[in-house]
Order: sequence, then structure tokens, then C-alpha cells
Amino acid sequence: MILMFDLSEVLVHGMYDMHEVLRHRFGQTLANMVIKRHDECYKTLMLDWARGFLTEDEYWAKFMEGVDWPEGITARVFKSALSENLKRRVSGTDAVLKRICGYTKCPRNPEIINGRPPMILVSDNFRERIPELEAGHPDIFGLFDRTVWSCDYGMIKTDPGFFPQVVSDLEVDPEDIIFIDDSGPNLQAARNAGIEKTIKFVNAALLEIALDSRGCIFEKRVTPSSCLVAH
Repeated sequence: MILMFDLSEVLVHGMYDMHEVLRHRFGQTLANMVIKRHDECYKTLMLDWARGFLTEDEYWAKFMEGVDWPEGITARVFKSALSENLKRRVSGTDAVLKRICGYTKCPRNPEIINGRPPMILVSDNFRERIPELEAGHPDIFGLFDRTVWSCDYGMIKTDPGFFPQVVSDLEVDPEDIIFIDDSGPNLQAARNAGIEKTIKFVNAALLEIALDSRGCIFEKRVTPSSCLVAH
């Protein structure tokens, strides 16, 4: 068993609900403008940024184009709002992770050794923001044996070659993976690549129930295991 987790909107907040920060700072009108612009940019600009094809400065410059933004609203405002949003955690999920990582033996899954299954973090994310994420959430990143970033692959999760390449690089059997993500298309892309065991993330409570049903929530605290996956 290998647990593979998404990052944004499962463990920490990201680009998609950045408008909440802007709503608190500037009001609903600007938040609505950003939501609309994100919808327009998602399948082109944002995903190319996540693939590593655009720099952050290039992304925000294009994001600003063609919109009559209120006075004083610049790319710098949006960068700052994203930074603030990346500090926020999805409620409860880190506690579920620590229940997996900090506990030993699972009678229902005797193949789990050294306390827990290997854990991989797989994220569609932006190269410029990786240091910020890692510095802001060291306890979360420290729980994973390996982190896979889309921008290092030039692909995102829904690209047909992404999951086959990740599975090959990890040297694991896709049938051994349980993949957790909040996105239906991402989960389908994983299934298309042979990762049949998937969990759609809705909230931490439901995630814990789903993982517990698979024997992944343990009862006795120990030191987390070393990585079981080839690097």
C-alpha cells in the first residue's frame, strides 16, 4: 500500500480560493472579478504555469490583460493574496495525516511494515511558490517520503503521460496506490493510468473514514517509518 496525496485544497489552500483573501481585503466585487478571470484563464494560463511553461510574472501579466481592474489593483496585490492563501490549511487534514504517520501496526493490513505505508505528495503547482509552501508547512512536508511537482515534469495530472511517468519514476505498482484528490478529473486520470483505488477528498472527517475503512488509521504512537519507495 502506498498513499498518494494531492496538496492544494486537500492539505493547504491554493490558487483556486485566493478570492476569499481578496474578498476580505477589498470586498465581494473584486472577488467576483477574480473568480471570473480565473475561470477564463484556468485551461490556458494557469495550467501552463503549473506545467512550468510560464513564469509567475508572465502569468500575472497575462492575467491582468483585458480587464478593467479597480484603481490600485495590480499584479502585486494578487501575488500578495496568493501568498496569504498558501499559509492557510484545509481544516483537519493535517491531523489525519499525523494519525497515519505517527502510529504503528495495522492488523487489517499486515503488509504495512515499520509503522505506516509510504506516502507521496503529488501536486500541480508553481515553481516560484514551492519554497514558500515548504517553508510555511514544514511539518506537513516532513511527513512525506517524496514530493512530485507538476512543473518538474512539464505536465499536470490530467495530461495522459503524467501518472504513468510518476509511477515509473517511483518504481511502484499502480495497483498498490491509494490516490486522494479533490478533483474528479485528476482522479479519473489516475484511474486511466491503472491507479484504481482513489478517494475523492471532501473534508477531513470523510477522509479519515475512508482511510480507516482501508486500514490506514492506526492506534499506537511510534516514530514514523523510513521511506519504502525508491528515490
